[in-house]
Amino acid sequence: MGELHSSIVKLKDMIVMLESRMTLLERATGEIPYGDDDDEYNKYGPADPPRCIFAQSSSSASPHATNDRKKARQTLNNPFDDKATHSIPRNGRSKKKDQSPQPLQWALTYSGKGISIEANVQNLGDLGHMIDQFRSAVKDAQNPETVKKPADNTQIDDEEEQKRREACFESKETPMNPQDSFISPANNPQRELSVFPQVTDHLIYAFFERSCCHLPLPLLDKRSFLDRYHDTKDPAPPVLVYAVCAPSAIFACRIHYPPTADYGLERAHELANAYSYKAWELLENQFDCSDITTIQSILYLLFFSNNCHGRPYSWGIQLTLAIRMAFDCDLHREETYPKLVRRIGPARTEEARRTFWAIFNHATWVALSMGSKSVMDDARITTELPYVQEDDETMNEDPEHTLRAYTPPELREGPLDSETRDIRLFFHQMSDLMQIYEQMQEARLSKTADESITAHLHSLLDGWFQSLSPQFEDVSPARLAVVGGDSNHLIIAIVWLHVHYYLGLIWLHQHFLIPGATFEVPEPTDPNTITPPTSPTADQLPRRNSGLSPAALSVSLSTCAHAAVSITTLTDSLVARRGDCQMSIHALFFSSNIYEKMLRLHLGQQWDDFAQRGMQHNIAILRASRSYDDGRELYVSFAKLMEEKARRAVAAYEEDRKMRMGMDHGLLTPGGVAPTIGVKMERDCIVTFDEITAL
Repeated sequence: MGELHSSIVKLKDMIVMLESRMTLLERATGEIPYGDDDDEYNKYGPADPPRCIFAQSSSSASPHATNDRKKARQTLNNPFDDKATHSIPRNGRSKKKDQSPQPLQWALTYSGKGISIEANVQNLGDLGHMIDQFRSAVKDAQNPETVKKPADNTQIDDEEEQKRREACFESKETPMNPQDSFISPANNPQRELSVFPQVTDHLIYAFFERSCCHLPLPLLDKRSFLDRYHDTKDPAPPVLVYAVCAPSAIFACRIHYPPTADYGLERAHELANAYSYKAWELLENQFDCSDITTIQSILYLLFFSNNCHGRPYSWGIQLTLAIRMAFDCDLHREETYPKLVRRIGPARTEEARRTFWAIFNHATWVALSMGSKSVMDDARITTELPYVQEDDETMNEDPEHTLRAYTPPELREGPLDSETRDIRLFFHQMSDLMQIYEQMQEARLSKTADESITAHLHSLLDGWFQSLSPQFEDVSPARLAVVGGDSNHLIIAIVWLHVHYYLGLIWLHQHFLIPGATFEVPEPTDPNTITPPTSPTADQLPRRNSGLSPAALSVSLSTCAHAAVSITTLTDSLVARRGDCQMSIHALFFSSNIYEKMLRLHLGQQWDDFAQRGMQHNIAILRASRSYDDGRELYVSFAKLMEEKARRAVAAYEEDRKMRMGMDHGLLTPGGVAPTIGVKMERDCIVTFDEITAL
């Protein structure tokens, strides 16, 4: 309420300024710019109301209802409102009475409970439009030769203009129809974005064509959503349409332009922010209404906000809202879904199931990233994993492989194309992996995990990896080249599944890479040829109470080294084909953490060079990614953080190397530093940070 009151005060101050301007103009010119024949400025009559970009359209409705629109203010029979000191004629014409200065014919009051506009204005959007018209009238009619420039205290600067428009954004009577002609910009309030229906249509179709949009959150069924989008009787909710268009606007321009072309990135960001802002505006009054559409809209908006604006903390905070709504809708209980099948049909029922597991997956990811426990109550979850509809022929050929993902007959949606089946299967297997991630995080936070639990979790990861579907197994360069040329969605799914497997291994073993511990350097000594053992037994892993044996530590070392280089190699292949997306870039950060840990272990020159090359490679990959090229805050921040961490790691490595060389030459005194002459000859073999970041 305080911000609203402040905005109203600002508006009233500007009204006074505009009235002062008009008075000065009339006194200087002797003319009143609002006459009987001046149709340019008499646009506010009831017969021809102004078209404001924030006004409710005739076919408007709330995101989920049609009867909650505010009623228009009733007009009076008398041509003037006798309750206001300055009022506008109800018939839309202001009569020229005399040549004396006349005040503006409307007034605005704030009673503490709301806004009272005594004029032919229905909402704050119309008010903003009226002020714009007044300013244009003053600017067009002002004669610099006869009218002196107004004083500085009457000028409306950029800050006032921005606050005025922000106040207008508070209007609840917003355009609810996706076919409206205008969308308000979120990050640049001084510019209006004209969005035609064809643009929204293009973005909706681009959303399902671009794997970077649809694959990370494959909640919606393409066929059923497009049917609802074009249905005039029961259309898709506008809030969901806007939420889908926000991430789609970032990638849509790439469909028609090569990667090196200047396709108007600034325009794409403005358009995406406008859709995002409008969707959040529609959601303001829906947070008390738990339904599947609202949950899906929140997920897509948070996905856009995190990846385009770098706000992971807001993602974690606002994700809890979607979690609360999901539990309110009983999406965590399997017995809910047979009821949904009868009510909304099989396709939308599976959308609801995928929506719940998308919340679970991202809640687990947020918990791992922030080092906290997941807010999802796992004990209450009985919902089965999303089904993947397979052909009967495939089911007969390999019944065991598709048993968990098999779709019951009552949930069959009809024939599915190969791309849809691949995406459904990818999401199913990713959700299965996230359940293992949750167990890993629980064991990590309990601080009671021994070597048997570590071995068990490692075996779970290996079992999941070995059960990958055939289309996701092969990651050879030849296979990725073929897949990348035909199916962009498939190469992204393959890389993501493998990268997240290696991320799980890193999170499971990285805490054993302790500086000062003794490692048995695995054979062969080239770190690039290391293959970690599959599902190590408890005897092969470091023990908590009996010390860290070199042989046991070498298992964790080889596992982390192989996982780090695999993440680097797979992500490089994805970026080289311009197929990189959001989630694949995150893994580079954790891979670099392993290289930094290895550099502090001093395993030998070959391992040290391997670690420094790995950090160099990861920084180069991130800089070459499309997300970094687009200037997205999250990935620019990732790049800066990785560069800073690498700088510190190399500096510490060089300092420690100097100390070791001084000790070897007998030049280091207790409490002192070795003379520079003792390390001068060895300086050329040290890789500096400048060499790391040189591309």
